[in-house]
Amino acid sequence: MSARRRVLSAALCAAALVACRTPVEVVASSLAAPPAASDDGAEPAPPAPRKPAPGAQPVWLESVEDRRTDPSLGDVHGRPFSSTQVSQWLERELESLVSPTIYVMKATGPGAGGKLWLRARILKAYVSGVGVTKTATVVLEIDFVAPDGSATSRVFRGQHASMNWWNTEGEVIAALREAGSNCLEQIRLAIEARLRTPDLRG
Repeated sequence: MSARRRVLSAALCAAALVACRTPVEVVASSLAAPPAASDDGAEPAPPAPRKPAPGAQPVWLESVEDRRTDPSLGDVHGRPFSSTQVSQWLERELESLVSPTIYVMKATGPGAGGKLWLRARILKAYVSGVGVTKTATVVLEIDFVAPDGSATSRVFRGQHASMNWWNTEGEVIAALREAGSNCLEQIRLAIEARLRTPDLRG
């Protein structure tokens, strides 16, 4: 290899190393689940409007509070990720919760009524890398507020582990989505169980 080629190769390697360590700011729209691809290769269709099942009960959600001490999402093998929009992402995800018995709606004010209100606080949201594996974690604390104002708090932890190939933004976002989905599924089940308690069943 000529001296010129060696210099060029070294420069390209250095540029790739810098790119792999450049800080990434993740936005809420990236964290939102992408629309499903069509079978015929056409552009993905937007998600269908949510249709609550007949008889499903509304559960009201107050604005989600981000209790993290800084916007960092972690450092995956030397590449730092951060986001100031995690609360926007998770608020939208909580609003999308629906099942045959419940659907979550953003609270519009005290007059909204309803049997159950949710207050959500983000405690943690991060991705870490160990060896060839990356692990994403999302932790939410939820207050389940009854009509009389009494509240029961519970912490939910969602996790996801997968191979880490290139430290890319797409890999980190996909891992966070999976951890968030795991956390939200636990919350959905807890909401349904709470509405089955005697004090809220009637």
